[in-house]
Parts: sequence; C-alpha cells; structure tokens
Amino acid sequence: MKNIDKVTILDVIETYKLDSFIRNQLHYFVNQIEIFWKKSLSDNMCVSYEETSIFPKNQCYLDKNIYSDLKWAEDIIGHFNSFFYSNQSPTFKHHHIKKNHCLPIWALFEEITFGSLTTFINQLNTEYYNNWVMSCYDNPKYKKAIRSWANVIRAYRNKIAHHSRIYAFKVTDAPTIIKNDSKSYFPENNLKETQKLYLYGGLYVIKHLLIYEDSMTQTLWNKFLIDLEKKIDKIPSLEKSNYGFPENWRNKLKIMIV
Repeated sequence: MKNIDKVTILDVIETYKLDSFIRNQLHYFVNQIEIFWKKSLSDNMCVSYEETSIFPKNQCYLDKNIYSDLKWAEDIIGHFNSFFYSNQSPTFKHHHIKKNHCLPIWALFEEITFGSLTTFINQLNTEYYNNWVMSCYDNPKYKKAIRSWANVIRAYRNKIAHHSRIYAFKVTDAPTIIKNDSKSYFPENNLKETQKLYLYGGLYVIKHLLIYEDSMTQTLWNKFLIDLEKKIDKIPSLEKSNYGFPENWRNKLKIMIV
C-alpha cells in the first residue's frame, strides 16, 4: 500500500485508533450526564408536578398537560406505554405483577434510551423544563441551551453506541453557544458556525455540563484532554479542522477545579 498526499498508512491507522480512544472516553462522560439527567428529571418532576385525581406525582409523564404540544404528548405517552408492555426487564415485570401495571417515572427512566429521554426533555412545557434546568445548573443562561445540548449529546451517544467515526463528523443540530462564551471559545468568528458542528462543539457542551459534576469527574475530563492533545500531536497529517479545534483548544475546554 502506498502513501497518498503525505498521509502515511500509519497515520490512517493512528487516526482510526484515535477515534476509538475518543469514543471510549466520551462514553464515560456521556453516561455520567445520562444518569444525572434521568435521576434529576424524575426527582424534579415528582416535586414540581401538582398531583391530580387521575395522575399521581410518580406517573406525571402520563399527563398531556406537562408537554408543550398535544400531538407530541400523545406520541410520547403512547411510546412509553408501548415500551412498558413490550420490554421484559425485571423492573417492568415487577411493576406489572406487584404494582398492578403502575409504573413510576423513575422506574421508566431507568430503562428508556437516551434518545427517548432527549425527546421528553425537548417536549416538556416551559414551566417544567425551566424548573428542572435551574434545579440542576442554577444558571439562567442554560435554559436556552440545554435542549440543543441534549441533541448534541444524543448524536455522540449514537456514535459511541455504533462505533462510528468521530473524525470529520458534524452534528445536524448545532449546539447553542452561551453568548459571553463566543469570543473566548471561538476567537475566529468567521469559523464559529463551522467549528461548533464538529467534535469541538460537542466537547464545549460536555464541559459545560461537567462543570456541575464532582471534582473526580472533572479531573478525569482534564486528563482526557491532555491525553487527546498528545495523541493528536503524534499524527502529523491529521487535520485538526476536522475536529473543529481552534488554537489553544485544550485550555479552552479545561475545567478549573475549585
């Protein structure tokens, strides 16, 4: 096999291995976010939902009024019900047999996919959505961002699950960039709209979610960035633009641990 345009066969192999490294590392961080969202969302819904004569707090997901759109409400509730009756998980079996087919939201969220969780978040009405976001992140700017960030996390979650290519991958739905972040994270404004579609935009999202995680997770994140930079530097022909990286990207994505 011949080298092409100064790209060696070794470079191709190393880029493939780099992709695998990125997926494996992101799996941990995305999983942390997924667990946190499922737990915090089910808890917050049970607290903020006003129980009715039809739906108890722990089955609030069955109430169409918590959603922003009636058609979406019917689709989501129908999907959850179908999933409950078709899935054979021990948790679901327990609630069929012991709980008279009544499934609480926390048991549902233990089993649903991240895609279903993202759809639920995207279709929550403003009141419940804002209550949840503020209970997790205590930053009003996140209220405008989380829905788009959830879509980005979902895209990378799918990439990880299917062992798909990260190099040169662009998300369909661009992540929302917090207004005051634009200049510091995207110094070349003419490249912002492109860079945020690549891995760099995904890492921007994950960093901003991990800021509220424990110090151990944040330390692992910073170590991942150091290791990633070292691996990238070992591949001379690798186009960093295919990851969307600007200059000094690692320091921009580093979490300052207090």
